[in-house]
Amino acid sequence: KGDTIKQAPKIKEFKKWGNKKQIVFWPLVSFGLVSTVVLGLVLVRLNSDAVEAVTDNILGRPWATLGWGLMLLVLTPIVIVLLLITLVGIPLAILVGLLFAVYLLLAKVIFGIALGRLINDKANWKLSLYWAATIGIVVADLIIFIPIIGWIVGVFALLWSFGALMLASKELVK
Repeated sequence: KGDTIKQAPKIKEFKKWGNKKQIVFWPLVSFGLVSTVVLGLVLVRLNSDAVEAVTDNILGRPWATLGWGLMLLVLTPIVIVLLLITLVGIPLAILVGLLFAVYLLLAKVIFGIALGRLINDKANWKLSLYWAATIGIVVADLIIFIPIIGWIVGVFALLWSFGALMLASKELVK
């Protein structure tokens, strides 16, 4: 009962929505990059020996840190759930969960510092650990933003960092 009129969507509406997404996206990316660099510089300032020990594990024993990182990433949530099942293990589960969250936060930073040290060594630069950390974190963030390859590099960075943090924490406790 009446005419059917077909109209294509207006292009201006899509452009406006795309601009809104860009306006929100780039400040968040910039904030994430700056906060990651600041966290890396704070870690280097607080304890550069521990940072070097962790990144030495990534650079010196990449396959061992990758394996330990995979094991830690898979088994930690299982252990947390098992501890939560028992009433006695709830405080320990909370503590392990918080440590796991800290490891997640530090993973990209540690990988960036290790990448910066690798770039510093391969280019024969004589940069301080602060500059190596800054360059490495920025390069790691740029690599992670590459489509398709970025998430693969991000997963490997997470696994390497987890394994390196675990191996270094075992050595530092001794």
